[in-house]
Amino acid sequence: MDLCRIFAYLKNRGRVGILFRKDRSIKATIYVDSSHGMHPDGKGQAAVIATLGSGLIHTRTAKIKMVTLSSTESETVSMSEGTTYARWLKAMLIGFGYVVDPMKMKSDSDPGMMAAKKDGVFARNKHIIIRRNYTREGLEQKLIVLEHTPTAKMAADFLTKIKSRTGIDEDTARVGMIDMGK
Repeated sequence: MDLCRIFAYLKNRGRVGILFRKDRSIKATIYVDSSHGMHPDGKGQAAVIATLGSGLIHTRTAKIKMVTLSSTESETVSMSEGTTYARWLKAMLIGFGYVVDPMKMKSDSDPGMMAAKKDGVFARNKHIIIRRNYTREGLEQKLIVLEHTPTAKMAADFLTKIKSRTGIDEDTARVGMIDMGK
């Protein structure tokens, strides 16, 4: 992403804060997304966002460290990263004395979710099977529950794709980021 565009957006954004509403339960939601092959070296970008109740508690976007052969593989990488974060978050919440229900992991990738949930013929994906199985293990252990979210409502989308200011505002509002000047 163009760093100048990011700084220009932040400069004109005003005062931004995160809203935690006391009427919301303390349930974690993990949003995962990726962009396939967006860098000149063919590598993609993965993003993970986590909310607790109504507010954002974690966001991470990073270049995928390997070349993936399809968008499904890129999404599989982001789901395994989300599963890793879910494991850490569950351990932390249990340490604070909370009972943790399975966390919703929202993805806009039907093929990626299908690969995580059931076996199939994924000959092109052999090198990514370990990451797929890591997410599958999280499903079997009831750590996470995969939930399809349409791309238009995917909160992590702004971390992996170039979007308009309106699109970024809509995505950040989904995770409880608000303009504190209003």
